[in-house]
Amino acid sequence: MKSLWILSRLAVLAVMTLLAACATPKPGEAVIPDGAQVTHRAVLIGESNHDARGTISLYQAGNAGVLVFEPNFRLEGPVGSVITLGRDGYKAKAKVAELVRNAGRQSYLVPPELPIARFNEVWLWHEPSERPVSYTHLRAHETEADL
Repeated sequence: MKSLWILSRLAVLAVMTLLAACATPKPGEAVIPDGAQVTHRAVLIGESNHDARGTISLYQAGNAGVLVFEPNFRLEGPVGSVITLGRDGYKAKAKVAELVRNAGRQSYLVPPELPIARFNEVWLWHEPSERPVSYTHLRAHETEADL
């Protein structure tokens, strides 16, 4: 009887762990909230002799923000870069996340403690070398033709 109780508790724990894993998006796979609108779109520029290209979009719904690197994103640079927001320059304390891949579509939740309205740039920063890899100025949503 005791072993049956232990097995049932283990099963409950396994289900709870699975549900928690499903509810938490993997890094680089944030879900865009229902009703979110593209508020900013920009093209990345390489820095420090790194080639970076591609479009990023910022989706907002209320206080929730998701930064999306579109499928055309490519970075020829060091592994281990982080995504930060900036205002007229890099801000180390405005870290969004670590960049998961150097190419392709990926999305990141903007932490709620980083009010998007306070920032006008997105930076890819290589922390070990303390150098910029790429950046872009956030501009109000424009069409692809305007970029």
